[in-house]
Amino acid sequence: MIELIQGDCIEVMRGMNENGIDTLICDPPGGIDFMGKQWDDLTDHEPKTERGKVVSKALTPLVDLGVLQNWEAGFLLFTVDWASEA
Repeated sequence: MIELIQGDCIEVMRGMNENGIDTLICDPPGGIDFMGKQWDDLTDHEPKTERGKVVSKALTPLVDLGVLQNWEAGFLLFTVDWASEA
């Protein structure tokens, strides 16, 4: 059976049965603000998972020092969030 679900992937996955998915195929946004699309601008991504919150604290000094740009930190946080939930 194939089911297509539209929504915020993190919120949708939270509603699924744990260990109820056999395969996850994805093409997440790259966070590069491609063609000015809002869904691909992860600059201000706020972590939505506990692991994301931990990683956010670790990234803050790197952004403050200029080692990471805001969009890079946002992309990393988004990736940690969806991958943790998956």
